[in-house]
Amino acid sequence: MLNAREFRNMSHLRELSKWWMKEKSDKHIHDTTNYPPIDLFIANEQDKLQSLPLCAYDSSEVKLLVARGDAVVEFETNFYSVPENYVGDIMSLKATEHEIFVYSPELDLVANHERIPFGSNKKIENPAHRISNRVRYSLEGVKENFLSLGTAAAVFLKGLKDQTNQKCGFHARYILNMKEKYHAADINKALKHANKYNAFDCKSIERILRSKARQRTLESIRNDKAREELKKGLPKIKQRELEEYSELFSQKSNEKEN
Repeated sequence: MLNAREFRNMSHLRELSKWWMKEKSDKHIHDTTNYPPIDLFIANEQDKLQSLPLCAYDSSEVKLLVARGDAVVEFETNFYSVPENYVGDIMSLKATEHEIFVYSPELDLVANHERIPFGSNKKIENPAHRISNRVRYSLEGVKENFLSLGTAAAVFLKGLKDQTNQKCGFHARYILNMKEKYHAADINKALKHANKYNAFDCKSIERILRSKARQRTLESIRNDKAREELKKGLPKIKQRELEEYSELFSQKSNEKEN
């Protein structure tokens, strides 16, 4: 088929290849079986074929990432913007061949970007995610998420404001970034410890966590949350009193005697 033949383009090559397979290869007598391949296929294999699934197999990459203090998620050395109010949240990122999808903790789609090649070190921003720089790096955009760390967060924030009012946003965002390695409950304990010694500084929280807390993967944090939600939906198992088993065994003994 290929000997001295010229092809106009790839489509022409594919077209002739299909013709050759159907008219030549499938119909020739095979040296080993002494039957045309198409006849053996119809007799032995055709009825065993299964239809393809309705939806194509999803081979997308999925990762859990923390939205950083500058409202981006990092994937393959590149940075993709998310709305400001998700700073410090654990986001789900889905990467297809050409696109990036970012989902909120409730699995709502909050960002969609073109996928940039690995190693580009680029920041891809959606203008709709951005507000003025003054608000963007202030405390207001992350205050709610910071307070959700636990009861010690409000006390720490007040001390932080009294000590360094103009840099509260930086410290709060830096601490929220620590959710990538530490559970929120551990961060809250670190804040409580810092409150006791008036250590209102993000670096102090980082040092406390390094010495007192165990680092965790985002997957383990997600699994812990899922386990807690599952427990809420399951009925509580109450241990029986030992007397109930004694009564049960006594009844069976009486039945055997009778």
